[in-house]
Amino acid sequence: MICLILQSCATSKPPELTSNSPLAYSLNETKEGLIVAVNPVTDKQGETKWFGKDILADGLLPIQIIVENRNASRSFIISKEEVLLKSASSGVTTTSQQATIGNPTPGLVTALVLPNPIIASFAISAAAHEQVMQYNLGERELAKQTISPNGHADGFVYYQFPKSKPLDNTILITVRIISLGTNNPISFEFNVPLQHNTP
Repeated sequence: MICLILQSCATSKPPELTSNSPLAYSLNETKEGLIVAVNPVTDKQGETKWFGKDILADGLLPIQIIVENRNASRSFIISKEEVLLKSASSGVTTTSQQATIGNPTPGLVTALVLPNPIIASFAISAAAHEQVMQYNLGERELAKQTISPNGHADGFVYYQFPKSKPLDNTILITVRIISLGTNNPISFEFNVPLQHNTP
């Protein structure tokens, strides 16, 4: 029974990350042949699709960053460290938060021993699900990468906010992309209105 629960948790990964052209999103900007779009996922259906649960309820807002390089002669570097997230209400600027929910303990699934098989089953199931969640967040996080001509990149950054307070109505997102060779940054700025929908 425990093995079945663990197998179910381990195989419940959401689908692979996909995206459209940056121009398909309402929040997009083009500079020097680069097209950048930001897509905050504020609906429960979208969060469940990509992460398996409503992570906004855990104080993390996932924001998808989509980049397309239509510059025929230049390559660029993008990383999550160059995405700045600023609260419009407090003025506090942060980078993407570590892609974890809670504090899962490495090895908890294999090390956990409880006398009651039913209790053990539920505890191991919860622990396995937490580790799957951490993996899903990290797997989808925006990775540092080089975007060659005609190349494409996408991934999520995570804006953390206190669960005891409502989500900001607006956040300011700055995506800085470095031109390979010159190391000059190109900044894309977005004033992002937010609304948490839970249909």
